[in-house]
Amino acid sequence: MVCVERVTEYSKLEPEAALTCDRDSDDTIASWPANGSIEVHDLSVRYRASLPLSLDKVSFNVPIGKRLGIVGRTGSGK
Repeated sequence: MVCVERVTEYSKLEPEAALTCDRDSDDTIASWPANGSIEVHDLSVRYRASLPLSLDKVSFNVPIGKRLGIVGRTGSGK
């Protein structure tokens, strides 16, 4: 039931301000890619070698211009 309460709380949050950047004032911006995407194929991870996989063959794609949020319980290995 706690997760339902949290989702309800999060749905009522005020949106953040738009993400903006003054490119002329940031000298390090030239070293960053102008655009790109994230592609993960068959990712498998575990906390330790002696434990079972916590993620097993996970694949996903985050297209250019999209935002990605990682959520999970405390201690879940986010």
